[in-house]
Amino acid sequence: MVLCYHNVIVAASGRGEAALHLGRDLFEQHLDWLSRCARVVPLADLLGGEARLDPAGPPSVAITFDDAYRGVLEIALPLLRRHRFPSTIFVTAEASARETGFWWDQVAEACPTLDRATLRNRFGGRGKDILAHLGLDPGAIPLPPLFRAASFQGLRAAAGSDLTFGAHSMSHPMLAMASDAQLVVELEESRALLRRELGSEMDVLAYPYGNWDRRVATAAAAAGYRAGFTISGGRLTRLDAAFELPRENLSPGDSGAVFVAAASGLRIR
Repeated sequence: MVLCYHNVIVAASGRGEAALHLGRDLFEQHLDWLSRCARVVPLADLLGGEARLDPAGPPSVAITFDDAYRGVLEIALPLLRRHRFPSTIFVTAEASARETGFWWDQVAEACPTLDRATLRNRFGGRGKDILAHLGLDPGAIPLPPLFRAASFQGLRAAAGSDLTFGAHSMSHPMLAMASDAQLVVELEESRALLRRELGSEMDVLAYPYGNWDRRVATAAAAAGYRAGFTISGGRLTRLDAAFELPRENLSPGDSGAVFVAAASGLRIR
């Protein structure tokens, strides 16, 4: 299994896009269960196939985070290291370069009743266009520090054998709605920037919003990635195509039973 988180904060607060921000206590409960019932391994081990081919041991699980929120470095990473759990952060290049907040948190703060999913689909997930359409100045929308993107400097300082990085595009659009020219920026230029700033190979990609199609997968392979992750849920198998790999997206609203089922590879209807 590959688990997908976004942010971890001190305590659930209802700020921003609340479904993305787990409180520390709930995250610790997840880690405690994993320490008892699973074997947490580096993402590379699952990609290589070694970990998931062990029929005698506990299930192998990799922990990933999308977007590179500051809360992951400041709250989640110390807990992961206490458990000696490896993890991977998929970094949105432009956000970390500018240390900005993300459009969905900004809109949730400023206009909490708006249908953000409809806005995302209408504008292809392009945050600048969404904020401009709403007449919102992102600099005027205060967000707590843990809700902003971690800087490249902070990510470099946190890196280690137990923390690796992947790419999450340049500006976090819906890639299947991007033009061919935009895909070059989102996939190739973002990868080059992340490699320069973080000093790692950056050969794995997580699709923003889990949005992809065959054209995107082909462009990702041409850009030099070796794998692409969705948030479609379910177990990794040897039959999964390299650019259609599943992850299980986790939310603060999931009960303990839902987490156990998801981390065990069960699908809940």
